[in-house]
Amino acid sequence: MTRYQSDPGQATAYMLGKLALVNMRDKVEKALGEEFSLPEFHYQLLSQGSAPLSYLQNHMDKYIDCFNGTLKEPLCSDILKYSEREEEEEESESGNFVHEEENLPPRPPQRSYV
Repeated sequence: MTRYQSDPGQATAYMLGKLALVNMRDKVEKALGEEFSLPEFHYQLLSQGSAPLSYLQNHMDKYIDCFNGTLKEPLCSDILKYSEREEEEEESESGNFVHEEENLPPRPPQRSYV
């Protein structure tokens, strides 16, 4: 309660952000129809990091265009990376995928403090 008393616009900002995200999801869901995937939507949204809502809306519009084939490969290669990741997981489950250590991002050392 103290937080809202000291900054009354904070709750409004949260609600405006929530409504914008819900509208983005509805728009993507309508555009992709049966092929809509909630995990892929979340990946596309969260892969942009902390970004203004207008930037996120622009990215989601590009995602829709790439998914539907309106935009071509050079522009869509970074946007549709999640789909490629799904294909790699399916290949690894079927045993056809060879795991290459040099393609993995660096990992912090695992330490046990117990």
